[in-house]
Amino acid sequence: DAYKVLKEPSSLFSSAFLGEAPLFKLPITFFSIFLEPFIAGRVVALLYTLAAVILFYYLSFELSKDKLLALIAAFLFAINPIAWQVDIRILTDIPITTMFLLSMFLLVKHEKTTEEKKKLFWATATGLSIIAAMLTKQQGLLLFFIALFYLLVTRKQAILKDKSSLVILAIPFAFLVLGGILLKVMFDYNFLGIFI
Repeated sequence: DAYKVLKEPSSLFSSAFLGEAPLFKLPITFFSIFLEPFIAGRVVALLYTLAAVILFYYLSFELSKDKLLALIAAFLFAINPIAWQVDIRILTDIPITTMFLLSMFLLVKHEKTTEEKKKLFWATATGLSIIAAMLTKQQGLLLFFIALFYLLVTRKQAILKDKSSLVILAIPFAFLVLGGILLKVMFDYNFLGIFI
């Protein structure tokens, strides 16, 4: 896709580009201006891997409050041969892992915050990170259902009274509805095609 966008920039707005993993394709296309597209894909995969290791450290630290344990966990994640096997290929698996870790980190921050303004900030950030996951790979939609399940289990009937929980769910839901309508009207593209 980077080749196509570099030769024909208007294809950046095509359903093939915007409909499938645009948050992975956009950085590859940008780096393709300066590098061979294949090398640009590797650079982007490496950057997502580095971000995943850093997020894994912060998530581990947020859960344990032990810097050494978080460092060991991040190190073990970094040397995981499965992650490296996936990283040497230009696939969307590492970016979706990064977005999943970002969403989980933000959800944990939301859960640990007691002040209402900060809780709404973390809820908004969590909702936006779920959207980012969906824009990285269509299976990122599962994060919405994971968040819904988690909030239903932990809040039960009080979920409708908890503003921040509703924000976490409303942001990606609104994106799905509005984005789905927009993609269907503009490109006749079914965003949820793999699920429907």
